[in-house]
Amino acid sequence: MTDTGVKETFSFQTEVGQLLDIVAGSLYSNREIFLRELVSNASDACDKLRYQALTDATLTDGSDQFSVSLEIDAKAKTLSVSDNGIGMNHDDLLETLGTIAKSGTGAFLNALKDGEKGEMGLIGQFGVGFYSAFMVADKVDVLTRKAGEDTSWQWSSDGKGEFTIEPGDRVACGTTVVLHLKKDAKEFLEEVRVRHIIKTYSDHISFPVMLGGETLNSASAIWTRAPKDVTEEQHTEFYHHTSHAFDQPWLTLHSHVEGAVSHTSLLYVPTTAPMDLYDAERKSHVKLYVNRVFISENTKDLVPVYLRFLRGVVDSQDLSLNVSREMLQSDPTLAKIKTALSKKVIGALKKKANKAPEEYANFWGNFGAVVKEGLIEDPALRDRLLEICRFSSTHNEELTNLSDYVGRCKEGQDAIYYIAGDDAKKISQS
Repeated sequence: MTDTGVKETFSFQTEVGQLLDIVAGSLYSNREIFLRELVSNASDACDKLRYQALTDATLTDGSDQFSVSLEIDAKAKTLSVSDNGIGMNHDDLLETLGTIAKSGTGAFLNALKDGEKGEMGLIGQFGVGFYSAFMVADKVDVLTRKAGEDTSWQWSSDGKGEFTIEPGDRVACGTTVVLHLKKDAKEFLEEVRVRHIIKTYSDHISFPVMLGGETLNSASAIWTRAPKDVTEEQHTEFYHHTSHAFDQPWLTLHSHVEGAVSHTSLLYVPTTAPMDLYDAERKSHVKLYVNRVFISENTKDLVPVYLRFLRGVVDSQDLSLNVSREMLQSDPTLAKIKTALSKKVIGALKKKANKAPEEYANFWGNFGAVVKEGLIEDPALRDRLLEICRFSSTHNEELTNLSDYVGRCKEGQDAIYYIAGDDAKKISQS
């Protein structure tokens, strides 16, 4: 790690600079999402420290009271978001906030280009949500100290091509993001406005979000409640929080399973396809918790890659809190949970296909190509997957399943002929 006692000036990596130019000049009407992103980042920082402290108690002061704090200074025209989470050091600041290209930066720029400014609200989906602060601030300071290290740092920028890093004076580990608000962003100095934003976007952050000593959110894990006690509005809020999206969940699966492997799952199927659906890494976006302690977001062995469109959480009491992310790959308990989740999702999709075929056709148009990957990758569940697969045929324009197609076969037909392609109409015209 670099350790310098002087202020250093750096230029933003090219794509970050382009992103900042767009964000800073954005006329996007829903600017309030910046606070959702900063609070979400603060919550993630608390999650990371709580996880690391399981194996290294010296990283904390012995307290597990993590929280996110907001502070409004009307005189200085600043809004601050603080956490007592993992914090950052000099190199973390360089990597996270400026010079090293992140895959999400370019992807988000392309999304803005393709969808114009309407995609601004999805900024968190690409891992670059911090930069949304420049929609409302003409300067941002980040005061931070990494857990287990003695030096604190201050990162500062006006978003115009450069940023500085210098030693700071933060005593405790964690991070404070100070927004020097633009003249047209004074609404975010009003307590009523800030409270409303937190209740709208961050009510189900599992750590207290504080303002003036008062907790603004419910600070409870929504998935631990009885399914009947969670309203549709609460599901929508939590889905938006976990997915960084603004569509509605098309299908919600909330269950508590007791038995050989006890676990709770709260899973959502999006209405629209996420922008990283066909990303080469095929990452999962279902978070794994053990007794409400966050363990990992990209656990490859929690849900199969052909269900990577799922968003939500899985919480189990039967996994060890001390399990490392690397050991999860070979954990037999996790393998059982994965199988149970896969069967549950496939069963729910089958039921939806039978009860609401038109809705299911829309789902299949968004996610069918991904689901069909499972026919190759998951031989144990292939027969179940075939029941929910849909195909175009020459019979009519409606999608059909394999069972119905076979039922229409003429007597003596012993083969099915097919053409593979992305678009049935284009294939028929070729």
